[in-house]
Amino acid sequence: MRGALLATLAALALASSSCVGDYPFTCNDTHTCGFQGVCVNGGCAFPASDCPSGLRYDKSASGSNGACVANGLMLDLSMNIDFSGVDLTGVDFTMKPLDLSGCSPNCPDIATPPDLTPPQDLTPPTDLIPPCTPSGAENCFDGIDNDCNGATDCADTACTPIAECVQADPGAQIGAEVALGGPCPTHYGGTAVPLHQGLNAPLTCSGCACTPSITCGTTVTEWTAAACPGTATATFSPDDASCLPATLNTTNYTVAAMTPTTRCLPTGSPSVPAATWTTSTQFCPTTQIGAGCPAGNICVAKAAKHCTLDAANASCMGNYAPELGGQWFGDFSDTRSCGASCSCGAPAGGTCGSGAVVKGFSNSAACSGAFFNMAASSNVCGLSSALQSLTVNAPNKVGPSCSVGNTVSGNAGGINQQTLCCL
Repeated sequence: MRGALLATLAALALASSSCVGDYPFTCNDTHTCGFQGVCVNGGCAFPASDCPSGLRYDKSASGSNGACVANGLMLDLSMNIDFSGVDLTGVDFTMKPLDLSGCSPNCPDIATPPDLTPPQDLTPPTDLIPPCTPSGAENCFDGIDNDCNGATDCADTACTPIAECVQADPGAQIGAEVALGGPCPTHYGGTAVPLHQGLNAPLTCSGCACTPSITCGTTVTEWTAAACPGTATATFSPDDASCLPATLNTTNYTVAAMTPTTRCLPTGSPSVPAATWTTSTQFCPTTQIGAGCPAGNICVAKAAKHCTLDAANASCMGNYAPELGGQWFGDFSDTRSCGASCSCGAPAGGTCGSGAVVKGFSNSAACSGAFFNMAASSNVCGLSSALQSLTVNAPNKVGPSCSVGNTVSGNAGGINQQTLCCL
C-alpha cells in the first residue's frame, strides 16, 4: 500500500493542483484525473493532508461527497511518475492497516496463512495410464512386462527357470565366476576377465652352460753339450694342445713341472624361467539386468556362482564374501633379465695329474715318427739325437669346475589388482 501510494504521489510533479469539475465523472485510469489526480475506484482523488490516507475524493466522484479516501484501497498506478520537484509536505506515508469495514459477510481471511501442503496421493488417474500392449513372452531382463500379466521379469513366474534376484552392489560389476578359459553362462556374454593369484617368478637364469677346459704345459730348457745342466742355449714352451716345431742343437735338456691352464667356456642363450600363477579363475560380467526384485536386489540370469568385481582393496558388500582372500590380479609385469649373452664364473680346481711327459720327436718337425718321453720335473741328458718338435702328453689330467656367471636383474609382480567377492 505504501509503495503504491508513493508511486502515485510522484505524479504531483507534473503540474499544480486542480479539480476535475463539479459534474459527476467516472475515471478509467489516473491519466483521466488531470494534474495531481489519482483514480481510486472510478473516482478522482487529490492530495489532502487532513485525510489519514493522504487523499480526498473530488466532488465530481459519484457518491463520495468529497470524503477522504479510505486506507487500504488500491490506486491505479498505470502511469510513470517522476518525484522531482514535488512538494510532499504534510503527506502521511505511514503504513495504515487494511480497512475491511463494510465487506461483511464476505471479508477475506488474512489472519490464517493458506494451506500449501501438496496432496499425498500423487497417483495419476487410471484413465491417464497408457494400457499395456502385449509384445510376446516375458523377456526377463528388459524391465518390461512383456506379456502384460502385471509381473515384470523376476516377478513373473515365467522367468523362474532362468532368472533370480541377487543382492545388488552399485559400485561393482555383477557377474558369475567360471573356470579360466571356460565358456561364460548364458546372459553373461560380456568380455571375460581372467583373474590370478600367487605369482611364481624365480629370480634365476637358464639356457646357459659352461664347459671346463684344461691345457697342460711346461718349459724345456736346452743346455750346451759341455754340461747338463749347464749353460742354457734356448727355452721352449710345449703343451698338450699343439705341436711345437723346435730345432734343438744339443741332446741335453731339463723339463720343468707341468702347469695347468684352466678355462670355462660359455654356451647357450640366457633366459629367465617363465612366470606362472598358482591359482586362476575367470569373471564373466552380466550383460542383462532385469526388474521385479525387492529393493536392494537385481534380476540376473541364474549361475552356479554369483560374484562382484570391484577395485583393488574394496570391501565386499552385504552377503558377498572375499573369494580366496578377495585380491586378484589381471596380469603381471616382468622386468627380469639375465643379460644378452651367457657368461661363466672363474674356474675352480683342475690338474694335469700324474704321468704327464714331454714327447720329443727327433726326425719330424710335425710331432710324428720316433720320439723320446721326457718326464716333467727332470733333467734329460745325453739323448742319442737332437730334437725337432715337442708336445705334451697328460693322460690323467682333470679339468676345473665351472658355474654359470649370469645373474638376474629386475623383478616381476602382479598388476591390474581387483577385488572378487562371491555369494
